[in-house]
Amino acid sequence: MRKILIVEDSEIKLANIKRVLDTNDFKYFKEPSKTYYDCWKRITRNKEQISAIILDMAFPKFSHENPYMIAGYDILKRMHFENINIPTIIITGYRTFTVDGIIITFNELIKKIEDDNNSIKNVEIVRYDNTSTDWEVKIKEFIKLRKLK
Repeated sequence: MRKILIVEDSEIKLANIKRVLDTNDFKYFKEPSKTYYDCWKRITRNKEQISAIILDMAFPKFSHENPYMIAGYDILKRMHFENINIPTIIITGYRTFTVDGIIITFNELIKKIEDDNNSIKNVEIVRYDNTSTDWEVKIKEFIKLRKLK
């Protein structure tokens, strides 16, 4: 059975994501990836079992490190170069990011991913805000639209 892979290092955000998935009976791997290394290893070893990825934008490369601010974007680029096409929704609480040495806003990051969408396929991005349910609705729509339950 194919399942959703959650890549998230924040315990609070992870619990909220799992609550949304559980409430809607979406199947997911119970053990999330919390580092870049683990995420990439699981994607390459288990790509046939992964129906979708809920991908944080900033998470550490290895355990006990500070978050790497565009880890999610780097994972997307690696997936493209390895010809791995798994529907992915990026979820982030950050408002700005540093990409190629330039600070960009959340909206500019969305534009960059959309511009890259010729090469990086099947990706959406949503801003996480625990005072709103917009992100929850977008995750549900993303999964239901692609029939990834």
